[in-house]
Amino acid sequence: MAGSKGDWIEVRGAREHNLRDVSCRIPRGRLTVVTGLSGSGKSSLAFDTLFAEGQRRYLESLPARVRALLEKLPRPDVDFVGGLAPAIAVGQFAGAPGPRATLATAADLHDHLRLLFAHLGTPHCPRCGRVVRSVSPGALAERLLREPEGTKMTVMSPMLRRPPEAVERSNGRTVAPSRGAGRRARDGGTYLAEAVQSGFVRVRIDGAVRMIEEVSREEADAAREIDAVVDRLVAKDGIRTRLADSVQLAMERSGGEIRVLLQRPDGAEELLEESDRFCCPDCGIVYDRLSPASFSFSSRAGACPACEGLGAAPDGSPCPACGGARLRPVPLACRLEIPGPGGPGIAGVLAKAAGAAAGGKPVSAEGRAWQIDVRTTPGSALTQITATDITEQAGILADLEEKNRKLKDIHLRLEIYNRQAEQI
Repeated sequence: MAGSKGDWIEVRGAREHNLRDVSCRIPRGRLTVVTGLSGSGKSSLAFDTLFAEGQRRYLESLPARVRALLEKLPRPDVDFVGGLAPAIAVGQFAGAPGPRATLATAADLHDHLRLLFAHLGTPHCPRCGRVVRSVSPGALAERLLREPEGTKMTVMSPMLRRPPEAVERSNGRTVAPSRGAGRRARDGGTYLAEAVQSGFVRVRIDGAVRMIEEVSREEADAAREIDAVVDRLVAKDGIRTRLADSVQLAMERSGGEIRVLLQRPDGAEELLEESDRFCCPDCGIVYDRLSPASFSFSSRAGACPACEGLGAAPDGSPCPACGGARLRPVPLACRLEIPGPGGPGIAGVLAKAAGAAAGGKPVSAEGRAWQIDVRTTPGSALTQITATDITEQAGILADLEEKNRKLKDIHLRLEIYNRQAEQI
């Protein structure tokens, strides 16, 4: 047969159950159907030989400390199997699927995918698309200390930003914007008076830093943003304690939020907006942290309230609220960044499958990272993983190794759980 050696799965001398020294070649990347009379050895070839050998090889590739926790799988009675990758076996089962059933639930992949996105996904704001995250004062101070020497830092405590409309939380509740993003029920003049009473001498109004006595109450009332300037520093040795105290004070005064204006020696400027709460830096909306239940269309925490997780309107058309994806806006905005097709372990396999299936493009030109999207079609929620074409994001590649390690830990826990469940 034509084709290179890597295009085929080759089996020689298979003798499991009814098989009698069967040898064959199966094309990779294509649908192959094994037919024959009852008892001719179809299942023995597909499940007891190919799947069993693929599973055994995968477990043997794990570290010794991991293999010690798992039951050793016997080698199938076969002389040689080549070109075999880790495999998934989906067995037959009787019964009609319910209205919420998808390929993911039928193949027992749904719970694994929910764990994957809940623990390793990067939440994004469904309103503006910014990354939703939290940072501690100590971690932010360490981040600022890594700035180039000579960088000017203006540490500010947000006081006022005009509110966007309220949006729903991941658990279904609707909330108004919080303080720091800010305490927005009062006018700007009130916040200006508070800053004076607290001893601040400078404020940043609509992007301009000014002395507080130069700002009139009318200007403050008309302003869209007001930040109290807590401290101004220049990056150099010996500022660690002062910087940490300033960051701590700024976040305490604003209820957990902070802004830092960076003016680097090369003339570049950057405005950092961080919070110690799980909120969007632009919209100021505080979200609940995502859990596996947030990605379940059978749970109130995750199901779209308009279609109740069915993905369709009463007339059979896709749900206008979720587009047929079945989930709420917050979990739908979650993204999973993993190593590219050349990466190690399960993450690399997922990325390769996503890229090939969706025709997506990698995050970087070298294919070192891919972004996986939760959004799916109505018939296969959380199963049709798509690669999204996005631009390079600062810091994404530095975090990939840690995420890949966590992914391996999750897979190990799932494998141990499955083994224990089988014994029960």
